[in-house]
Amino acid sequence: MGDSNITVIAEIGTCWRPGDMASLRDACKAALDCGADLVKVQCFDARLLSMRRNVRPQDLSGWSLMWGDVLDCVTENDRIGASFFHWKHVLDLWGHMSTLLPAFLKSACQEWQNAELAEAFGQVSDACDLPLYVSVPPDATLSVGNYYGKQPITWMYCVPEYPAPKSNYHPSRVDQMARRLPGKVGISSHAPGREWLEASKDLGKQLRLRGVTAWEAHFCYDEKLRGQCPDGGPWSLSREDFEKVAEKVRA
Repeated sequence: MGDSNITVIAEIGTCWRPGDMASLRDACKAALDCGADLVKVQCFDARLLSMRRNVRPQDLSGWSLMWGDVLDCVTENDRIGASFFHWKHVLDLWGHMSTLLPAFLKSACQEWQNAELAEAFGQVSDACDLPLYVSVPPDATLSVGNYYGKQPITWMYCVPEYPAPKSNYHPSRVDQMARRLPGKVGISSHAPGREWLEASKDLGKQLRLRGVTAWEAHFCYDEKLRGQCPDGGPWSLSREDFEKVAEKVRA
């Protein structure tokens, strides 16, 4: 982990060569080399995800990942974890998490107003001693009391637009969401890297004062992929920009 108390997460998304697991491993290694504490890869069914993103299934199918595929990456480095687009997928597999994903589980979830979900995630986290990160929209709210397990859930403030202006991530907005959710709070950014680079030099201090404990951004390890993958837009940071922003977040 980094020296500061803000965990820096690189989301690989589709920024790897479709169907090429060596490319995915290269992307993960590059993200760690550029300052990421944790790397997130995505498990998804192209048909289901295409409906949410309003694109054709074939536009995403090359990047579909199943559990076996993720394990090929996890064995390379234990700071790699997976995201899921339905919380039940996490619960179905939780008994295996302690051996399959010993360091990180990233759960992207749409059913964020489900109190049972938060309690179930808490049980998974405690049983496996895993940190759990759940992406939620800015207006997320949960009525689950004051749950704090061994590994409190980190709720990642996630604006659904791609790209999203950095103004959408104003600390006061994150602060408002944090007051509605039990556990920790983070930022899952879809803002262009240039906007984060132009942020004030005390960005990390501002985030910590607001209680932000995790910061995530999409990562593009190969500039040749930008025009060839769905996540190749300006919200996916280059190696150089990711490294610089990670330093700023931690400063």
